[in-house]
Amino acid sequence: MPLMTGVGLALFLFLMALASSVCDALGLGESAVPDDMLADGPAVEGRVFFGGGAVELPEGAVVEVQLQDTSLADAPAVTLGEQAFPDARGLPLAFRIPYDPDRIDERREYSLQASVTLDGRLLYINDTVHTVLTGGAPEDSDVEVIRVR
Repeated sequence: MPLMTGVGLALFLFLMALASSVCDALGLGESAVPDDMLADGPAVEGRVFFGGGAVELPEGAVVEVQLQDTSLADAPAVTLGEQAFPDARGLPLAFRIPYDPDRIDERREYSLQASVTLDGRLLYINDTVHTVLTGGAPEDSDVEVIRVR
């Protein structure tokens, strides 16, 4: 499995930060899901795991999982929902990301992004695409993360 290092990792992190800023500015983050859909509505479920087995995370680690519209190759992904786990203790970790089905277009591609950070420093991230919801992809998916060196 390829590791993200050097310029590729820096570019990826820059694009993720840019996408997050754009989504925050447009109000497209977690708050884009109506409150009445959070508990009972449609959601993408799965677990974040490290392929090498169970991992104990350092105190203060934050695990974030996002459902993103990744249809446009030349534009930042748009976050449709997310779940954050401040002070996560370890992996694997189950998640549930509610989403608004009115925002899902069968012609578009949606995927999951997961990361583990500590004090703003990236510890783990997924380096493969985990598509969900459309184009024959499953409704739910586990997300494997790799250690960032």
